[in-house]
Amino acid sequence: MRVGADYQLHTQRSTQEGKRPEWQKLAVWQAFAAQDHYRKLLWLDADALPMPSLEDVFERDGFWAEPDQGIMQIDERFNAFLSRLGDPPASGPYYNSGVFLVDLATARTMAPWMKVPPFEERFYDQNVLNRALLRTGVQAQRFSENARYNWMAPQFPDAARQCKIIHFSGDAKGLVGQFTGARP
Repeated sequence: MRVGADYQLHTQRSTQEGKRPEWQKLAVWQAFAAQDHYRKLLWLDADALPMPSLEDVFERDGFWAEPDQGIMQIDERFNAFLSRLGDPPASGPYYNSGVFLVDLATARTMAPWMKVPPFEERFYDQNVLNRALLRTGVQAQRFSENARYNWMAPQFPDAARQCKIIHFSGDAKGLVGQFTGARP
């Protein structure tokens, strides 16, 4: 299978999308949902490192992500976020927004809910994503049972090297040199 892809480097912040940089993925989501050229969007946060042999990821349809390794289930913090928006409490998996794949039809279904809420809070792009999954009924699929497509534990380099995408989230950013030879 041959995969052709373009990438977009999103560097301009719009006041419409809010002040926090993580809100920019919501602007990218809206732009993707409004176009007809591309069929799939693979989002990788800037702290995610794709490894060789990633093309099989594009064989999937729908929405694909991994539960957040720090908050794997919906918790009281997320339910407080829902409450502020007038939504009822929820339960179930809580997905990480740093690495995901979405097809065009699913992106369009979720687009009305992928918007900045009327208040600013840190890292709440992930809450917006999880709320959109709940409100639309879109069933998120896990990339794999062992988080190979969003491995958030690069402090275990032998295991990480077997993965498709290594996510240097949180305090792990300094470990990137183990995989690239670069210094932080």
